[in-house]
Amino acid sequence: PKVQSNAATVRLVVVHNSGTVSLVVVHNSGTISLVVVHNSGTVSLVVVHNSGTVSLVVVHNSGTGRLVVVHNSGTVRLVVVHNSGTGRLVVVHNSGTVRLNEN
Repeated sequence: PKVQSNAATVRLVVVHNSGTVSLVVVHNSGTISLVVVHNSGTVSLVVVHNSGTVSLVVVHNSGTGRLVVVHNSGTVRLVVVHNSGTGRLVVVHNSGTVRLNEN
């Protein structure tokens, strides 16, 4: 799904077994909370966020994980658990705090 929102809070929970998960989130200000649990295949996340808080939790078992976060100001919290395959993470962040926990 593509989520385009100017609301204060965007919360997405995706539980997916196999195949491809592709998420594009464009959000102006406030809070984005994403939880993606995916077993095998491809996970592709693109988050464009202006200000506030981005919180991402990605649990991915095998395959390919691609995560792109473009964030202007505020806080970015990322937790990525990836078992096997390829994980790519790109974070573009202007000011504030970036926290990354990766296994």
